[in-house]
Amino acid sequence: SITEVEKNLFIGNAGAAFDAPTLRNHGITAVVTILGKSLEENAWCRDAIGKDSRWEKQLHKVRMIVPQSHSLHIRLLDSADEDILGHMSEICDFIEQHKGVPLEPWLTGPEDPKGTVLVHCYGGYCRSGAAVAAYLMRESRGLVGVDQAIKKIADTRGEDVSRAFKDQLRLWGVLQYSLRERDQ
Repeated sequence: SITEVEKNLFIGNAGAAFDAPTLRNHGITAVVTILGKSLEENAWCRDAIGKDSRWEKQLHKVRMIVPQSHSLHIRLLDSADEDILGHMSEICDFIEQHKGVPLEPWLTGPEDPKGTVLVHCYGGYCRSGAAVAAYLMRESRGLVGVDQAIKKIADTRGEDVSRAFKDQLRLWGVLQYSLRERDQ
């Protein structure tokens, strides 16, 4: 499933990210994947699609809509022990870089020249919710706090992020939405 959080920004599950018609219908031009493995590596993709040739064709269709150069893969499991905070700057930078920015016209077509980003994890709630909340907080320059960002996502998706990720989002706010010194 896939849900629009704000203009040119969607949150969804892994099934939506591997479904070419869904990506095309929503004008998705860039994808943030937050999974332990990439779409190419995930066995559930192959199992869901079936034979290897069908899987390869489906993957090819997805890559025609969202090229590898417009994809970011963050290797994280849905676990309280995972450090999503360490990836928030990279995720937010990627969303800012691709949101509202057109792909080459021959890829997008004239009907929707704006870039639209899908952020997804397996179920489309916890990891992707935390990532989108981090973006909403940074984008607003502090006007949207943790609770407001999470509420916006919960109102659109119907689910909440984990307590561990909420704690990391609170720290993200304290650090003023940047880990630049820590990253270097």
